[in-house]
Amino acid sequence: MACHRRLTNLARHVLTSVSQSRPAVTAVSSGSVAVDRGSVEAHRGQVDAFLAAPAGFAVVGASSSRTKFGNKILRCYLQHRRSAVPVSMKELEIEGMPCVTSLKELPGQHSDYGISVVTPPQATLEVIALAKELGIRRVWLQPGAEDAKVLEKGKELGLEMIHSGPCLLKALGFDNAWELPKVLSSGQLADGSVRWCLDDRHVMTITLANAKKRNPLSQLVLASLEKLLLRCSEGAEKEQARVVLLEAEGPVFSSGHDFVDFVQEDGDGACDTHMSKCKDVLQMCTRVNLLLQKIPQPTIAAVQGLATAAGCQLACSC
Repeated sequence: MACHRRLTNLARHVLTSVSQSRPAVTAVSSGSVAVDRGSVEAHRGQVDAFLAAPAGFAVVGASSSRTKFGNKILRCYLQHRRSAVPVSMKELEIEGMPCVTSLKELPGQHSDYGISVVTPPQATLEVIALAKELGIRRVWLQPGAEDAKVLEKGKELGLEMIHSGPCLLKALGFDNAWELPKVLSSGQLADGSVRWCLDDRHVMTITLANAKKRNPLSQLVLASLEKLLLRCSEGAEKEQARVVLLEAEGPVFSSGHDFVDFVQEDGDGACDTHMSKCKDVLQMCTRVNLLLQKIPQPTIAAVQGLATAAGCQLACSC
C-alpha cells in the first residue's frame, strides 16, 4: 500500500504539476465547535470523512469568475481529480460543467455528497437547513460563509461542519494557473460504474465509479476494462494515449470481485455457485491484469484507499 501511495502522489504531480502538501485544517466536533489548528490532527478523521464523500462534492455559491472563491473551490476539486458539481442560481455552466440550482437537484443519493459552502452567512443559513433536510452530513463552510448565527444554527441542527479556519484551497493545495484538460473523447458504462476519458495531455483516465458499492470488479466492469485497454493497445486510442491512469471514486479503490457473478438461482430460488461462470470471470480478470502489464503505455493506479482481493491484483498489475 505504501508503494502505491507513492505512485499515486507521483502520478498526480506529473499530471497536474501541483504540490500535494496538506496544511493543517480546522475541523469540528458533531456539536459544531471549532477546533484549534494546532490540534487538528487529533480530529483528522472528521476531515478525512468529509473528503471521502462517495458521491463527490457540491460547491454551493460556485462562480464563473476565476477571481471568486466559488470558482477557485470548484477548480480545486477538479485539480485534485475529485468529482464536483457547481450549485448556482445565476449560471447555467461553470468551467464547462452544467450547474444545478439547488442541492435538491444533485444526482444520486444526497447524503453521499460533501458540500463546500461559499455564500454570505444569511444565505448559508438556508443552505445548512436544506442540507439537514436532505440528510447531507458533510458540510464545509469556507471562510466568510459563517457567522455566529450560522454556527449556532449548525449546532442546533446537529451538523458536523468544518468552519472558522483554512479553506479547502489550503487543505488540498491549489494552483491558480492550472487549467482543466480538454477532453478529446469520453464515455461510460450504462450504469455509470466505469467512466473513461482521453484528454489533450494524451492521458487516458479510467475511473471506477461505483463508490457506493466500493467499486466491485463485476463481470461488466471487467469487460469494460478489457475493452478499453485493448483500444489503447491496438485500437483507436493507441496513438493518442500516452499514459493510462486507473483511478476510483470514494474511500475504497476496489473491494474485489462482485460475488453476485459467482452464483445463480435454482428453480427454488436458492443460490448455488456457478462454476462455469466463475471460470469465465476469473479468466477475464486475468486478461485485464495481463493487459495492464503488456500495453505499450505506462499504467498508473491511483490508489486512494482500500484495494483488496482482485482490487489489489488490479492495482499491482499497473
